[in-house]
Amino acid sequence: MKARQSVAAPAPGAPAGSRRICILQDQLRAGGSERTSQWLARELQGEECVTHLLLFAHHRDAPPPVVPDWSALRTSLRWPEYFAPGLLRRLRRLRADVVICMGRNANCYGFWIKRNLPRVRLVTTYRTNRHLPWFYRKSIFLSDLCLTNSHWAGDELGRMLPGRASGLVATIPNALIREHVFSLERDEAARAAARRRLDLPERRMIGLNTSHFVPGKNQAALLQWLNEARRKEPQWLLLLAGEGPERVKCQQLAQQLGLGDHVRFLGCVEAVEPLLQAADLYLSTSLREGLPNALVEAQAAGLPVVTFNTAGSRETLANGKSGYVTPVADMDAFAAAVEELRTNPSKRSAFSAYAREFAQEHFDPAGIRAKYCGLLRNL
Repeated sequence: MKARQSVAAPAPGAPAGSRRICILQDQLRAGGSERTSQWLARELQGEECVTHLLLFAHHRDAPPPVVPDWSALRTSLRWPEYFAPGLLRRLRRLRADVVICMGRNANCYGFWIKRNLPRVRLVTTYRTNRHLPWFYRKSIFLSDLCLTNSHWAGDELGRMLPGRASGLVATIPNALIREHVFSLERDEAARAAARRRLDLPERRMIGLNTSHFVPGKNQAALLQWLNEARRKEPQWLLLLAGEGPERVKCQQLAQQLGLGDHVRFLGCVEAVEPLLQAADLYLSTSLREGLPNALVEAQAAGLPVVTFNTAGSRETLANGKSGYVTPVADMDAFAAAVEELRTNPSKRSAFSAYAREFAQEHFDPAGIRAKYCGLLRNL
C-alpha cells in the first residue's frame, strides 16, 4: 500500500466553500487518540467540511486508516516517531483552513505551524495527564482553540496557563466509537454464550482489564489485588487484554504469586465485545489516564467499573451508581469496592443498568459530533 501524497482540492461532490480540516497525528497505534483521530476524520466529513488525516509516518505494508482521505509524510518507521519532514509544505499543498493536532508529538509542532502559517486556525488538544514538554505548552498558548476531553484537563490548563486559558479551552468528552456496544445483551444467556465462545468457565467471577502493558497502566497492582482477593473468593478469574513492554514482567509476577489458574493474558484483542459480555466487573488500577476509552466502553456495555480516581477517570462513571472511584493507590479501598459488588448481585445488576444510561447521556457519538461541529463552525 502506498500512502497518498496530498489533496489539493475538496473531495468530489463537496461544495466549493467547504472548510478544509487537517487532522494531524504522528502514527497509528491502538490508543484512544489514534482511534479518535480516525473517528473525527469520518464524522466531520460532509457538506461543511472536507477532512484529511495527515500522519507523520505510516508503514507501506500496514493497513490504511479507515477514513475518507489521508496521507503520510513518510513510509518508514525507522526514524524517531516525532520526525515530520516536509510538514509545512504538505499543509500548504493541502490548503488547510484548520489543523487539529492529536497526540503528544503532533501538538509539539502546533506552535511551528501557527508561526509559519498564521492564517491557519490551530486547534490543539490536551487529552493526557503526562507532563507537557515546552513545545506542547507553547503550541497551546498560540492556538486558537484547545480541546480537552475532561473537566480535569480543563482545570489543569487553567493552572498551567493563567490568564490565557479563559476562552481558549473547551471540553468535549470522548465519543463511544464502538457505538454498537450500546446494544450488547447483558442477560445470563448472553453472558454464558460469550464465555463459551472465549472458552471461559461459566460459574466463575470474572474481572476484566483492557489496557496496553506500559508504565502507568499498573496491571501489577491488579495482580497483587487478585492474590489477596482469591483468599475470599477462590473462583476469581482476571482477564488482561493488551500488549506492551510490561507484559512479561506481569506474567512473571503472576507466576511468582501462583496465579496461574486465576489470570489469563489474552494479548492484543481488537474485538472486545465478547470480553465485555463475559465479564462481571471492569477493573482499573491505572495511575496515568486522560479520559479512558476502555471505561467508556465498559459503561456502555453495562459493565460496572471500579477504578482509581485518576485524572479524567472519575468522569467516565457515576460514583456509587454505576461503579466506584477509589483513591489512587489505595488498594484497601479498591479491594473493598470490588468486594462490595462481588457479594451483592442485585447491586451489580442495578449498577449495570445505570452504567448504560450514563454512557448514553454523556458519550453518545451523535451528541459529541454535534459539539465538535459547533465549535469548529464558530472558530
